[in-house]
Amino acid sequence: MPDHDQRLKTAIRECLPELIELVRPEWSGRIDASSPRWEPEELFPDPPEGERRRIDLVARVAIEGEEALAHVEIEAADALTSLRGRLPRYHDFLGYRHGLPVASPALYLSVGLEGRGWDGVTEELLGDTLGTTRWPYLGLPALDGTVYVEGANLLGVALVGFMRIPEDRKPAVKARAMLRLAEGDLSAYKRFLLMELVEAYLPLDAPLRQLYKDLLETKEYQPVIKVGETTFERGEKHGQLIGQRAMLRRQLEKKFGPLSGQAAARLEGWSADRLLQLGDELLTAGSLAELGLADAP
Repeated sequence: MPDHDQRLKTAIRECLPELIELVRPEWSGRIDASSPRWEPEELFPDPPEGERRRIDLVARVAIEGEEALAHVEIEAADALTSLRGRLPRYHDFLGYRHGLPVASPALYLSVGLEGRGWDGVTEELLGDTLGTTRWPYLGLPALDGTVYVEGANLLGVALVGFMRIPEDRKPAVKARAMLRLAEGDLSAYKRFLLMELVEAYLPLDAPLRQLYKDLLETKEYQPVIKVGETTFERGEKHGQLIGQRAMLRRQLEKKFGPLSGQAAARLEGWSADRLLQLGDELLTAGSLAELGLADAP
């Protein structure tokens, strides 16, 4: 199986409301994750020399109008022992560090359990319960891909490759998933990310791959071919631009320290050509003002 880390993280960053709806439908109307503010993934609980822990995805969201955190864990292992050991510590640390409620939806890629529900661990001492940490999960291998491919949630459509699909139905399910995404109400970049998930996680052996290609050549599936070429071209360009901005921001902060909100906003608004120019100017600039990222003193 391909490395899930960057591919899935990027898709979930773009589709956080859809993920919350998939994992816990009851939360979708109560948690506003439409404009998440993402926190750094690496945290240092005991600086400067303490243990370093990497948390998958953490964003500031609103729960019924109040600020809170959404902490998403993606677990690819075929056992949950490690996740069950670390997730309660992450949950407690995030709550302590930020002083905010923490919702921790988990996405299980290799363990299905009941498909959707609550997982958790209980800490005991001498037969007494000290505390319990619970989190909602989505166990993809236990879900029916032939059902989710027809669902309204397009992230769920894109994740069908992790779900149960009869072998002989895989070409049809893959073609249907690609058609749903090609025709869905999505930005070009989000369409690229979700279609790429289907391509990556629903691979087909040679005979089934030919059946899939035959389906795409039929009139019904022509939108996949037509939209796919434009979508992937635009998506790749957009992804490259995001990577370019992230690299330049790291270089800027290494040289000048953390960017102010004003500087970060200007950087986000600059075009690809302006970013290339910034890369050249950064080598000799003595301040953010020289680069146009801050007002002159």
